[in-house]
Amino acid sequence: MKSLLVLLLAATPLSAAIIAGPYRLETNCVSWVSDSNATAWVEWNDSDGTIRRVAPSRDGLVEALTRIHRVTLEHLTPGLARPMRAITRDIVKLEPYSVTFGVSTTNEFTFRAPPATSNRVSFVMLNDVHSQETLLRKLLAPIVTNLPDAVILNGDIVNDPRTETQIVPTVLRPLGEMLGVNVPLWFVRGNHETRGPLARQLDGYLLPPGQRWYRAFTFGPVRVILLDAGEDKEDTHKAYSGLADFDRYREEQARWLAAEVAGEAFRNARYRVVFSHIPPFSTDEAQSWHGPQQVLKLWAPLCRGVGLTAWFSGHTHKAEVVDPQPGQHDYPVFIGGGSKPLAATVTRIEADARRMKVTILNADGAALVERTLK
Repeated sequence: MKSLLVLLLAATPLSAAIIAGPYRLETNCVSWVSDSNATAWVEWNDSDGTIRRVAPSRDGLVEALTRIHRVTLEHLTPGLARPMRAITRDIVKLEPYSVTFGVSTTNEFTFRAPPATSNRVSFVMLNDVHSQETLLRKLLAPIVTNLPDAVILNGDIVNDPRTETQIVPTVLRPLGEMLGVNVPLWFVRGNHETRGPLARQLDGYLLPPGQRWYRAFTFGPVRVILLDAGEDKEDTHKAYSGLADFDRYREEQARWLAAEVAGEAFRNARYRVVFSHIPPFSTDEAQSWHGPQQVLKLWAPLCRGVGLTAWFSGHTHKAEVVDPQPGQHDYPVFIGGGSKPLAATVTRIEADARRMKVTILNADGAALVERTLK
């Protein structure tokens, strides 16, 4: 009987189950994580019945033997919602001239392409969840009932990624289950996401293929800049064992930021905002540490006098607003709360042609800060 059971199990085709997702990375990347190595694609039926299929590939090779699947969808009709299918096909064995496949798994979803233009948008910012699934689900619950156009996860959402436990079941699975592909997710890296064995592979989970941690995009009337502040201590600090190079990286971003704020997209936007995990200004005592001082020295001056509407951060675990100070900064800095339920916050940003409204709410939905910017 035992040998028969072994034979039956050996003869059963394998299937790769999705353990997180699908979720939506930025504008048009559908992503999910499977429990075994597979190849994957997204497909849908065109109006004439033709099946369209998009499989991720790199340098001529379709992605295979991977558990992280990221499919970028292009050339879709703006604003059109379309039923789609995420197909995950297990790979049992890949040889030079033959491949043994397992069973394909299908997950259905509806993907709405972003509109070509919009005069009204809403964002939600979350920060400093530190891989706490229960807290993340609590913060997401009111968002599900009033979906924004985008969610910006502004650092330390993942905590010191040693294994996938800090990433997949605690962060990506709740995001996939509660938001699905309905809401684009933009991840900003925090200092705790630069630590641990998986820190150097984290972009594979949280960014579309080829994307950098710092970038800019236009969303409706808002030009959005995302900056990666890196670590909060000196590169030479003993905690980093000689493996940190953030000073040079922040200088690289400063050169890029100078070009961005001088560019047409930034200058022509109705609103202009920056997101970075570490704030340039705060009342926190750790603001004197090396990382925050680098943000203050290298980036803050570039954003003064250019019409920046607001700067959004986390890191200090204390919700506050730092109002403009003559000679220092001419924009408010909004800082989200911390990783404990009583300190956690949701920051909602709504912008239209008339004004931008910023509301910081606690985990129970009570407003802590309400500001209107014009």
